Amino acid sequence: MARHKIDRTFLRAIVATGKWQEFADAELRGFVLKVTPTGAISYTYRWTAPDGTRSRKVIGHYPHLQPGEARELARKDATLFDHKGDSAAQQLARHERRVEVQTVLGVPTVRTFLADTYEPQLRTRQTMDRATINANMIRTSFPDLLDLRLDAVTNWHFDKWMSDCRKTGLKTSTTNRKMNAMRGLFSFAVERELIAVHPMKTVKKGKEPSGIVRFLSDDEDARLHAALDAREIKLREQYGPSFVDPLRVGILVSLHTGLRKGELVKLEWSHVNLEHGFLTVVAEHAKSGKQRHIPLNTEALAALKAWKPQAHARHVFLSRNGTTLTQFAGRDTLRAAAKIEQFRWHDLRHTFASRLVQRGAPLNTVRELMGHSDIRMTLRYAHLSPGHLSAAVALLEAPAIRPDAENDTQARDAA
Repeated sequence: MARHKIDRTFLRAIVATGKWQEFADAELRGFVLKVTPTGAISYTYRWTAPDGTRSRKVIGHYPHLQPGEARELARKDATLFDHKGDSAAQQLARHERRVEVQTVLGVPTVRTFLADTYEPQLRTRQTMDRATINANMIRTSFPDLLDLRLDAVTNWHFDKWMSDCRKTGLKTSTTNRKMNAMRGLFSFAVERELIAVHPMKTVKKGKEPSGIVRFLSDDEDARLHAALDAREIKLREQYGPSFVDPLRVGILVSLHTGLRKGELVKLEWSHVNLEHGFLTVVAEHAKSGKQRHIPLNTEALAALKAWKPQAHARHVFLSRNGTTLTQFAGRDTLRAAAKIEQFRWHDLRHTFASRLVQRGAPLNTVRELMGHSDIRMTLRYAHLSPGHLSAAVALLEAPAIRPDAENDTQARDAA
């Protein structure tokens, strides 16, 4: 990243481009400006921790905080954080300074720590949308804990909260997801030495039932394609012979690429290579925060090529009012026409993975295409593999070879 002299003149010259922008300071290493697509500017300090992870703290926002003031605050914060390459003596000195500062400031409330420290940290490790979702999940799920100091929250609070969730009938998977969001906050508070003991250390997750992987059968797939064809014919009678149904395109792309719905609706034409037949899920839009490339098969490629002349110049899918699409119109009617029950949009992704496994694709390849951060997610489809378990058991049919078997054979041949 190029370095700049960050001052008032530089900030006044910044222009919103519709994309995220970042500018590193030439004077203080780690001091960075972040500019949102709409032009809002924040100051951040970034550093690499001893374990190699990248961390970030939001210092403040322009114009409420001027660049010189923000730089000095960042400089002071730099003396509190452990950096990669620090000696044991340096880490001990930083620890003592953190204790002194915390003694003066006191332990923050959950609400303050979430807003000022944890949510900005989430944005360095997750996509912006995912970080916002997790932070808001904490706020909406644990309103009674927000105004308690971090060190005042105990395992009793969470045992009671889980008990209340069971009484209201909240699904175990949902309860665990909310607990995981809060668990991450307290883990970071322990890491920052704001509290000595994790209050959720003894709180265990509820046992979840095995997830059901719903995918299209061959017969359902045939009915879906027939319903898509009939729908497009009807729409062309209304809008003209060259009309392309966006619902059809969205379904076919999802079915043959395994994109999550959030990844699909944020797809831009700059991420789609129609010439070489692949699309890219950029890190900013991926749930895992990692970029991946997915080849386009004949049907998905043809659908995108036909759709492009009718689509928005930049965004592959866009709502009528120019915002990010949340739902494809006509999906419920289409499902009824195809006579497919209990099928969600996300199940198109399951169908993509299931078909790959059924046709013998290695599980690690499926993991890469799906964008799973953990192979355990992909293992949900392992039972569909035509031979991975049979091949393993077949190894038992081979004759056992003793370590001295070769020597025995040589001895007999010599005799």
